[in-house]
Amino acid sequence: MLNDPAYVEMALAFADRILTESESPGGRADHAFRLALGRAATAKELLVVEELIRNRQTHYQNNQEATKALLNNPKFVYKPKHENKIELATWFNLANALLNLDETMTRN
Repeated sequence: MLNDPAYVEMALAFADRILTESESPGGRADHAFRLALGRAATAKELLVVEELIRNRQTHYQNNQEATKALLNNPKFVYKPKHENKIELATWFNLANALLNLDETMTRN
């Protein structure tokens, strides 16, 4: 489901929600965990998230075409409210990871 078009668009909407509902960069990860998992992130999880965010932010800052390719999919219906495209693309990666955790998914 990681690359399913519907889940990609849902992750984009989730990233937008994280960014628009939490102004504090430090509080965003915890907010994302609470929304997706109904619990706070552990200290170990926050370290992993911080590394992911740093890595992806550097990637998108250095590769504007990757940012455009991710966010400008003509099939997307959802239109993000957050204006900083690099930040939105960066947080998309965390949103996508959280939505694809076994802990998040419902199974029969």
